[in-house]
Amino acid sequence: MDLAKLQKTDPEFYKYLQDNDRELLDFKAQDMEFEDDEEMDETDEKPVLTSEILKTWQRSLIETHSLRTLRKLLVAFKSAAYMNDEDVETKWRVDSAAGK
Repeated sequence: MDLAKLQKTDPEFYKYLQDNDRELLDFKAQDMEFEDDEEMDETDEKPVLTSEILKTWQRSLIETHSLRTLRKLLVAFKSAAYMNDEDVETKWRVDSAAGK
């Protein structure tokens, strides 16, 4: 749905998004393409969770209160919690608890 159309058809919901998750309103088409690429690469090697990635997510959470970043952080937490369990499918590879 076009955002201008959403603003006209449901102004209360549009205002809610402005107040609570501006990132959803400011998305770009290339963001969607990136997510599709992630889904297609599931057969490839898992990305390594690094301290740089975590710091980027931390800044995003503090500065923009991004729900998307929070979801990414929770998925990464699950990967860390189950890093030694071969029966659980995870999205990230966690090499060690030592700071890298």
